Amino acid sequence: MTAKHFIIPVAAVALACGTAIYQHRTLAALKEETRSLERSSANPQSTARSVPPPAADPPLSREESTALFPEAEAAFLAIARSDDYTQDKRERFFLATRMWEVSSLVRLIEALKKHPDLPPQYRQDFEIFFASLLMQEQPAKAIALMQDMPGLASNGNLLSSAFGQWLAEDPATAARWFETELGKDNPLTADSNLRRQAIQALFRADPDRGVDLALSILPAVPDAKEINKLAAETVVTLADEREHASYLAALRRAAEKSPGNPLLEKIRAAYLNELPAKLKVWSFNDVTALVDGELSATEKLETARNLSTFSELDVPEKWADWFAKIGGSLDETHPARKYLQSWSLVDYRAVGRWLDQYPAGEVKNELVREHAGRIRDAAPEEAARRAATLPASPQREELFKAIYTSWQAKDPEASERFAVDNGLAE
Repeated sequence: MTAKHFIIPVAAVALACGTAIYQHRTLAALKEETRSLERSSANPQSTARSVPPPAADPPLSREESTALFPEAEAAFLAIARSDDYTQDKRERFFLATRMWEVSSLVRLIEALKKHPDLPPQYRQDFEIFFASLLMQEQPAKAIALMQDMPGLASNGNLLSSAFGQWLAEDPATAARWFETELGKDNPLTADSNLRRQAIQALFRADPDRGVDLALSILPAVPDAKEINKLAAETVVTLADEREHASYLAALRRAAEKSPGNPLLEKIRAAYLNELPAKLKVWSFNDVTALVDGELSATEKLETARNLSTFSELDVPEKWADWFAKIGGSLDETHPARKYLQSWSLVDYRAVGRWLDQYPAGEVKNELVREHAGRIRDAAPEEAARRAATLPASPQREELFKAIYTSWQAKDPEASERFAVDNGLAE
């Protein structure tokens, strides 16, 4: 079995374990081997842990952990051997190992790897199986374990999974660990996934510190894919308008300190490119507070263009008003014109009512012509009514002819009356 089979949530491992009755076994050979390992395999460097024990209780002494070895052995093997899963088995295992130092856990792993009752499918990459189970309950300890086992430390997917779990439970402590290890030039901190996770955690907890970290660890000329990945994950990670506003404010403050910083500009541009997909499900008030408060006029116009393609925005009338007031020429790419097109797909009658309230003038005439042209196949009668409000012009005549052609297929009699009324009949 390869490593990738074990890089899975413990829920998947759990489904593979059984409801068999918990077996209390005296494993004389294993206990003897364990005691031998305790005497001969002590690692003095492992006592200098950079990750504090996640539990408040003091670590067990060597004698206490040795005494608990049989319980831990039996509990873990009960999970590994079973055909199904019981919560009792897992709880017994973690209760037995909760306060162990990492050095003791390493010795337990080494002992269990050699045990004849370990199922064959778990013998290869056993450490990954063990760490995957441990990280769900004690991710900080799982990361510490990886630091002591070279085979685990080199597994980027496993490391980032454990770190992500730790960030979810205690983002401040996890981020501090990363910054501390980064200062020590710990090779683990070179993992790109780990770096993005640490940056995003700080974007939420302390955005100024997060921006500083990003600028310090990302290359001055970063890979575009990495910047885009960071941006996409950041947009998803930040929870609400307040967190997004805090992040944008931190980017603004950083730009004031370092104007023209190309890396900072790339981070901001990539984020703003991903942002509309998140904004489309927000309320009108939250979106406009963020965009009006933190974006430049150019950024606001571009963000509005991206938003205007979504037809599911709430309170469409307010959105249309807001789009229409954004600066810039009301050309074909202007968000107001683009949004009326999106909105027409959902409720063309509401678009017509909104146009009724729009100030008279050439801009309104253009918007009405476009609207009538868009709906002429689906609703030729409504299109004809809108077109009739336009002043006489060659453009109106062309629109009448197009409406007449569409209407003929739906209602020949009504289309003929329209043609006669508007001088189109031959």
